[in-house]
Amino acid sequence: MDNDTREDGLTFGEICRMILRRIWYVLGMTAVVTIVALLIVYFAVNPAQRKYSMEFDLVFPTGSESVYPDGEPFFYQNMISASALTDVVKTEGLGKINIDKMIRDDDIEILAVEDEDDLLPQRYAVKAKSAYFEDDEQAEAFFRAVAQVTVDKIRAEAGSVDYAVSEETFGQATFAERLNFLAEERKTLLGKYDEWIKTYDAAYKLKVGETEKSLKEFRASVNALYGESVQKELETELETGGYYYTADFDAYTKALRKEYNRNETEIEKLKEAGGTVAASLAGGSAPSGIAASLASVSTSPARNEEGGSIIVEQPAPSVSQRLAELIERNANILQWLGADYLADSDGGSVAVSGTLTAGKNDAFAQKLDGERIKLAGAAAELTAVTKAIYERGMQARFNMQKAETEGGVSILLVAVIAAVLSFAAASFAVCAIEKSRAGKTAAAADAGASSAGAGASSADAEEGAKGADGTPKCADGGAKREETAPADAPASPAETAQTPEEK
Repeated sequence: MDNDTREDGLTFGEICRMILRRIWYVLGMTAVVTIVALLIVYFAVNPAQRKYSMEFDLVFPTGSESVYPDGEPFFYQNMISASALTDVVKTEGLGKINIDKMIRDDDIEILAVEDEDDLLPQRYAVKAKSAYFEDDEQAEAFFRAVAQVTVDKIRAEAGSVDYAVSEETFGQATFAERLNFLAEERKTLLGKYDEWIKTYDAAYKLKVGETEKSLKEFRASVNALYGESVQKELETELETGGYYYTADFDAYTKALRKEYNRNETEIEKLKEAGGTVAASLAGGSAPSGIAASLASVSTSPARNEEGGSIIVEQPAPSVSQRLAELIERNANILQWLGADYLADSDGGSVAVSGTLTAGKNDAFAQKLDGERIKLAGAAAELTAVTKAIYERGMQARFNMQKAETEGGVSILLVAVIAAVLSFAAASFAVCAIEKSRAGKTAAAADAGASSAGAGASSADAEEGAKGADGTPKCADGGAKREETAPADAPASPAETAQTPEEK
């Protein structure tokens, strides 16, 4: 029965006994295989597949609008650009991270997390392969540095925004252009304060230097500069004084004198032509010469609604209109240069006696530059206010304290699977070896038993060949008779060959 069981298979009890007899071998093999599997997954498989990630919010002081201090739109992809990551790895403990390979192999990415209600600040998720980091703490430090470098960069830009018109640009412009520059700069400064007041509040206080004021007070200091009354005063002074920005003041005044004389000549001709036109029209004849040009019409191209060209007839200015323009122009030149200067036929022997003297021209330029300096101070103060707002309001808020991992294979799962499989394999090997040994032992025992049985059978056969008295039987079953030699028979040589002792 036992031989049949071994041939058919092993019972559960026999399997358990075999494993228990070799339990240390089974456990040792299980431990080795499990450790090897864990090392392969931890150092080879997971680093190639697993990623670290962290989410954070970028809070801009401009509210829901993500823009740089100069108004340029913020592109979140710039947070993982080569220049940005170069600054990131300058952080202590991150210098060994291979950002060149990380960028080249696209092993880092940043995503904008959508907010359906649009109630939260802009949220971003940064992900990078774990192979670039020594451990979780280094990955966390890297992600925090990505956010902080961006915040620091935006704060620094807030302190470098210049709202003022550059001195060089201002100095190269005409006086009329300078007046426009001053008006536009004042408008820009007031508009920026209005934006901050709209985002925060008029009573929102900031400390700039040693002074702490509200946004309303900062705005009021700008509003007091280059007001409408000052603007009108300067515009009137420019018009009446005839001031003009030029590198060669004498050449400008001489050009005005030539213009004055040219206008006087044209005025006389127009006066004469005006009388001729009136006489010709009254008599019904066509005027000629300059009178005809004044009475004619000019044509100029224009566009109709369909985009085609049409001809629009526009009457030339009347003699009286042209005369009025020239007379007004010459009256201004006379006021600017003075009668003595205009009457100087030698061209330079008489100084300008009107309002347009070199000293007054320079004084007006200095007056405009003084207004520019005042507004430049206000612009610098606005830059300091903007920097203070960004220092306080520009932040990176992390929604998690540690970096999360995604992808790869669970170490615990690998350990369980490897342990189960290796234990099963080791147990199978032990059972196979034990069964093989048991088979060989059984075969050897069977062979020994067969040999013993054969010997016993041979002995029984010999016993059966003897009679009851122990004498051998003949072939026919009778007792074998012993033949005796006759008494007188001669002895055999063996018998006669006796030793001396026997004799």
